[in-house]
Amino acid sequence: LQILAVVVLLLVGLGIALVVPRLASIRCLLGFQAAVGDDLEEGATPPDGFELLEDEARFGVPRAWLIPAERKRAPTIVFVHGVAPEGIADGRIIHAARAFHGSGFTVVVPEFPSLVDPKVQGEPGGGLTQVLQAVTDGTIDSVHPGRVGVVAISVGGGVALRGLARYRADGGTGVRAALLIGAADDIRRPAEAWFAAADHAEESDGSLLWEQQNAASFARNFLVRAGLDGYIESEADLALLRTWLEDDPLPRTPLEGLATERAQELADLVLAAPEQRGAAREAILARAAHRVENLSPALWSDELVHLRGTANFLMHGHGDPLVPLSESGHLAERLREHTIVSGLESRMVGHT
Repeated sequence: LQILAVVVLLLVGLGIALVVPRLASIRCLLGFQAAVGDDLEEGATPPDGFELLEDEARFGVPRAWLIPAERKRAPTIVFVHGVAPEGIADGRIIHAARAFHGSGFTVVVPEFPSLVDPKVQGEPGGGLTQVLQAVTDGTIDSVHPGRVGVVAISVGGGVALRGLARYRADGGTGVRAALLIGAADDIRRPAEAWFAAADHAEESDGSLLWEQQNAASFARNFLVRAGLDGYIESEADLALLRTWLEDDPLPRTPLEGLATERAQELADLVLAAPEQRGAAREAILARAAHRVENLSPALWSDELVHLRGTANFLMHGHGDPLVPLSESGHLAERLREHTIVSGLESRMVGHT
């Protein structure tokens, strides 16, 4: 009995030693297991504990969430979203911010208008450098300036890396690490599969194939919309196309009432067979080049040298229907030329 008691005490001690340093991680994981709430309605009051920052001149973006931690020296996460039509009102973004905050972080969630709506001018993620500056120079209260990290999801990964590289190039300090989830090295590679994919059925059958086809529709739609300005000259046709494409990532019925041949050809292409869409891929990517560039570190590799000394963690899901797992490998190889990189390929994660 004495031996058994000693063994039990040893096991209890070992369990405590393993669990206690990981309590924050466990709280974060459990936070993500909770149900995701609805998107926030326009004009609604901020969720409990959330403060809405709305001074672009000070913070670099039109609006951002601030969720202060209880501890004064708590570390801070700057959370960079991907393409999000609802912006920071997206229930998933609010959910993630709560999970990070619940594990002891102060959380800052800037909203990037050009990742919310492709027709908004400016490069995706413009303003992140100023956000990081505001976080580390005391402009934003409740932030310890030397304990800051960046978490980015999807194409927000490229946005985060470029913003962070520019911040460091300008002499910025205090940002210690970046975690990128489902990030791409070069958007042009997965775009081949997006344009070659068959249309998804209206109802999901629960398969990965349906998820891939659905994700491809979403990505094609964003790229087509991003390249409309300057290509469609008729304001009336431009308005019709925007509304049609915003209503559904994969329109099911032809668009009527277009006045110009170019606009009609583009509307027909959206509904065309995969082979025809694939043939037009390069032209669409070229028109959306101002959007694609910031999302693809492969297009500005020379800037990554400024990330030296900032640890980078990459997480990618085996079941990612939008950005293939191979992109994480390409990105890790590119980053390792300049700084520390650690990668995790997980079967627990889809895209983000």
